[in-house]
Amino acid sequence: MSVMKRLSGIVQAKTNKLLDKAEDPRESLDLSYQKQLESLQKVRRSVADVTTAPGSTANDPGVRSDSTAFGEDTQRGYDQIAGFGSVDFDIIPHVLTITG
Repeated sequence: MSVMKRLSGIVQAKTNKLLDKAEDPRESLDLSYQKQLESLQKVRRSVADVTTAPGSTANDPGVRSDSTAFGEDTQRGYDQIAGFGSVDFDIIPHVLTITG
């Protein structure tokens, strides 16, 4: 069995040496560069295809004035109402309080 392994190793080494001689590094770099360009084109196409779904709201990408607060530029098709409540109970006055 070890003879077969050694023979296989020799054949692999000789094959790699022949391939290294035949391979031109510039061609390999050109191929890699071409693949990168194709990948970049695919990404650009996919980004260009991204659009806002019909009926959804989108933020206005235009210039906002200094008085526009965060979130005020979002258009919604509904009104929101918010409330807040708090209940405090002193377990030990001025030391331990439960808030809920």
